[in-house]
Amino acid sequence: EHPRLLLNNDTLPEVKRALTREDSTNSRLFRLFNTDIANDCILPAASYQGTNSTVNKDNYHNFNEEPLEVIQAKALAYLLYDDPYYGYQAIYYMKNVLKSLDIQYIASDQCRDYGYVMFTAALVYDWCYDLLTEEDKVQFIAGVENCLCRGSNAGGVKMEVGFPPSALGAVADHACEYMVLRDYLSFAVAVYGDNNSWWEYVGGRVYAEYVPVRNYYYQSGMAPQGTGVYITARFVGDIFSAWILETATGESPYVGIEN
Repeated sequence: EHPRLLLNNDTLPEVKRALTREDSTNSRLFRLFNTDIANDCILPAASYQGTNSTVNKDNYHNFNEEPLEVIQAKALAYLLYDDPYYGYQAIYYMKNVLKSLDIQYIASDQCRDYGYVMFTAALVYDWCYDLLTEEDKVQFIAGVENCLCRGSNAGGVKMEVGFPPSALGAVADHACEYMVLRDYLSFAVAVYGDNNSWWEYVGGRVYAEYVPVRNYYYQSGMAPQGTGVYITARFVGDIFSAWILETATGESPYVGIEN
């Protein structure tokens, strides 16, 4: 069934009750629902983003998080109001991002930016699924694979774990952040049924490598990433994977994470 990414038909009614109240808590969300993106979300040409770009050629790209937040909100608005206007906007905007994104170099962990685009594409694919044509599905999957995963740029490989996401380990490095546990996993869940190879590889790796490691240290009472900066990137990555998998399958993958 769809939706199945982060929410499903069992949880959607409560989400609707919480998010359709126009109060101060939801005020920013309501502004995003009704925000139109300039140039139909065709991103401008990549440019140098640094303050001293003539000397330091870091940060040559056109990545922008703000339109992605709008796209996520539009996809959510479609679920909340069952209004195709929002869903078609989300689909159209997302396809334009995948056509125009140009990240040549980002000085700090470009995989996080590629991954956020992948995560957003997954939300649109799943939440607006019944509005997608067969052509849309092919374009989304090909767009994600070619724009975000395959090949390299001035900064090296686009996603540090590669494509398929086989590189790095499952204990304590960049593959234990959002890249596998939110971004790749989200898209694998979203496209399952249309392209099962994503789930077979990504889901297979998560259950074979990540789940046993986390069950060991959560049941042991450990917090192996410490309490500093990595607890946000890596513990939250674990939380995302638990949320994604429990919503999609009905079963939490981890034992002891709630403690």
